[in-house]
Amino acid sequence: MFRMLLSLLLPMFTLTRPALAIEALDPRFSGDGIAIIDQGEDWPVITCPAAGGKRLLVNRTGESAITTSRLFDNGQLDPQFGTGGTAVATVSTFPSWRYTPALCRDDGSVWIVSEVAGNGDDRNLRVFAIGANGALQTDFGGAPGGLVNIDLDQSRPDLSNIEFPRAMIAMPDGGALIVGHVRVTTIGRDRPFVIKLSAQGAVQRIAFPEPAGLSESIRASAAAVGPGGGIWVVGDGYASGNRAYRIYIDPKNYAVVRTEISDDSASNVGVSSGVLLRSGVMVVAGTQTPVVGEPAQPRLFVFRANSNSFTMLPMPNPLPGTAGAGLQVQADGNGATLVAVPPDRVVLAMGVDSFANGDRVRDAGIYVGRAIIGDSIAEDRVDTAFGIGGRDGLSVPSGDPSCSGQTNRQEHAHVGLWDQRPLILGRIFGRCSPDSQDDILLLRLAPADVLLRNGFE
Repeated sequence: MFRMLLSLLLPMFTLTRPALAIEALDPRFSGDGIAIIDQGEDWPVITCPAAGGKRLLVNRTGESAITTSRLFDNGQLDPQFGTGGTAVATVSTFPSWRYTPALCRDDGSVWIVSEVAGNGDDRNLRVFAIGANGALQTDFGGAPGGLVNIDLDQSRPDLSNIEFPRAMIAMPDGGALIVGHVRVTTIGRDRPFVIKLSAQGAVQRIAFPEPAGLSESIRASAAAVGPGGGIWVVGDGYASGNRAYRIYIDPKNYAVVRTEISDDSASNVGVSSGVLLRSGVMVVAGTQTPVVGEPAQPRLFVFRANSNSFTMLPMPNPLPGTAGAGLQVQADGNGATLVAVPPDRVVLAMGVDSFANGDRVRDAGIYVGRAIIGDSIAEDRVDTAFGIGGRDGLSVPSGDPSCSGQTNRQEHAHVGLWDQRPLILGRIFGRCSPDSQDDILLLRLAPADVLLRNGFE
């Protein structure tokens, strides 16, 4: 069932939050720029362009299905799509609520990689494709039923069953590249992996590129392809503190050609995503914890050909109100995503946690920041014209009486562009008892790219 937040929750909004500025969100989208879609216990995966200016919304339902809906430009469900606006594809995956990378394809399909249960307690990777009609593409990858199962343990005998797919990107030949990290049993630490898929989805190559100069766990979180076909992989690893890194991989033999590591001032970081803004300039999103035990702060790391720097985005707005009294907030780096707004801007979206006494308390809201990336380090800066000093955020009340008096809860999943307007995808916990219930949350920014001046509720 599709629910318009403004029409159904107006009494709650009137009582609990001030009115949004007219330019804050795109008023063409669901009336106020915010839409909530109730499709059961779904975890949002991605939104992708569809024919006629529409948008596909792809979600994962537990460990048994992928649900796809098609939205009109105004945020309404297209009733001509699937059954009542939604198509369901039965696909077994592993019930992990994080790390379900997906890729929007030019033909309107969506490629998805997820974990899947193997033999015993083993976990493998599963890649499959959902067509523009929401159906599973059973000929994908030449695999039975269109399900390409990948067991990294078979490629290296020292790997465990703990595999984390983190990102999937398009390759120049029409194929795709999956990056992530996997636990190595002999050292008990994570190491990066990359998987090259053909244009049909078949596995062409599996490699384990390792950055030089890092130790402990080394995680790969994102990748990009340069104009010449070279592959950039970014992540974090340990070198006198956890640092961000970027490696350049030769696309012919998948050997690491160069490793770049962030400097000492950018230690104790976690990397979640990255985009190639222009040739040689890669922007990486994550968090930094300057002091152990203090809240994590949002950061952008900018890698250029011969230098790297980091930009400190402002901290999330505080959580006023009785439900959040006494709580700090921190950026949730695990869920940070990034979208480039050419030629020189990036928009970062991530979850925000309630934080108290050095520990995460619960999910609280969604953070958005914007930065301008210049031709040199000296020109990189927070875009202070955006929101409140370069950042804004939102925490939507559920409207359900069972959640009265509790801190609002929502999580971030993905940020993309719809008609050059940033579209933020997440989920909101719409009911607290007797059982929790979550719904899909969509926010679309207005053309002015100004979001939510009122901060957290």
